[in-house]
Amino acid sequence: MQLRKVIALSLGIGAIAAMSVVPSVAHNGPGACVVAAIGANVNNVHYGINGHPQQTKLQNRWGLYYPPSDPQASAHAMPGTGAGPLGIPNTVGDRYTWLLNGTCSNGTIGGGGNFSSSGTGIGFCGRSTGLGSGTISNPAGSHSYIVKWESAGSQLILTDTTNIGSVNAQPNPADSSDGSCTNGTAVKFLVDGVLVHN
Repeated sequence: MQLRKVIALSLGIGAIAAMSVVPSVAHNGPGACVVAAIGANVNNVHYGINGHPQQTKLQNRWGLYYPPSDPQASAHAMPGTGAGPLGIPNTVGDRYTWLLNGTCSNGTIGGGGNFSSSGTGIGFCGRSTGLGSGTISNPAGSHSYIVKWESAGSQLILTDTTNIGSVNAQPNPADSSDGSCTNGTAVKFLVDGVLVHN
């Protein structure tokens, strides 16, 4: 009988110790953030404050081109040498910064919450690679992650283990107030998809 009490007491103390190690707001395993039609801002920084000679600044930012319409494409022809983790040829092109912030459309169910992310990329409309960081905040706590992608067409495949999934970054139509990839003024892309943060 005494042995049972000792075992029960030991298990109880062990459980209390285990619970005290994990803070109440810790990130508990994988969660999902559904991104629905959120605008990602981009700024082409390849040519500094001057942009391309033929380019027009829009919303205080320089935009991205489609490769065929880029007047400087011959200076960084696609694709680059070698291949990334998905076997997609490495990208060359304009360097740009990006910013994507918003609210997960799935609320707090299965993760959800708000997210903010930013970083750099290289490429064109329809073909780019990117690297950055982000944070998802919800009632379970705050979780930081790395944003790393390879794209083919408008689909961005997220490749870092802290943030996997896929999003679609839709370019603007030619007459959009957010610019167009045709003339290098595309400064915003509508993003849809799922971020799975581990």
